[in-house]
Formats: sequence, C-alpha cells, structure tokens
Amino acid sequence: MRAGLLRHRGAVERRTLTASDEGGYTETWTVLARAQMRIQPIRGREFLESNQMRADITHKIQMRATQQYSITPRDRIVARGRTFQIEAVANVDERDRMIEIMAKEAL
Repeated sequence: MRAGLLRHRGAVERRTLTASDEGGYTETWTVLARAQMRIQPIRGREFLESNQMRADITHKIQMRATQQYSITPRDRIVARGRTFQIEAVANVDERDRMIEIMAKEAL
C-alpha cells in the first residue's frame, strides 16, 4: 500500500485489569503502539458482505504489519478522538506486510 493512503495517525491500545483494594478490578488501557493507518467506513457491497459475519462492523482499518506486537480482538484503536473496537484481524495476502482490521466504532 502506498504511504499516502495511510493518512490517519492512531494508537493500538491493550486492556489490562489490575486488582483493586476493594476486591474488584480496575480496567486501564495501555498504548501498545502508535502507527499510521487508513480508516475507511464500510459502505455498499462491503457492508452487505460484512453484515453476513457481524452486523455491527462499521469500519475497515489497514496498517502495516509488525513483528513487535500482535493485534487481537481484545485490543482497540483510538484515532482522532474516536475509538474503534476490533472485531477481526487479517494478514493481507498472508505476506506479513499489511493487516486489515474489521472494527466497530464505539459511541
């Protein structure tokens, strides 16, 4: 993918739970990595195809793959004040160069 298409700067965050003094857990989000990404709303045919998998997927996010971390559906993406819950992660063409993330925007 051309670098010009990766025009959004965002962060991949991972949720961690820490035990609190009251016996419960406190949820915190830690930045796993900051990266350039392409964030596209799903429309038309893509929406119909993704709707067969999950009705709540609203965006497709593409970014360069890296060996430093592994993104999972337990993570989230924060970009431009918006939060995206990751639903699925795919290695584009199994080449370890780009990953494609199907996500829903958290309101």
